[in-house]
Amino acid sequence: KEELIAKNGKFKGTAKHYYSNGQLWTERIYKDGEIWSVLSNYDSNGKPRESGNLKNGNGTLFLYNEDGRLREVTTYINGRIISNIKH
Repeated sequence: KEELIAKNGKFKGTAKHYYSNGQLWTERIYKDGEIWSVLSNYDSNGKPRESGNLKNGNGTLFLYNEDGRLREVTTYINGRIISNIKH
């Protein structure tokens, strides 16, 4: 489930992504279709977990599998991906 506004085919605003069990997974801010900041990140039981330091389009984003294992680390500059390391 996502709560996004699309303008000219690009997402903007706050998006909430949920696990299949209904638990909040992550809350993010999008700007001009690009991920801009991560506000929160949780495991499937609702426990907070490390999300990286992505803020204002710069930094890293940690992505996890539903079982909680780190899946990838993506680095952004000005909202654009410059590095993506899969685990």
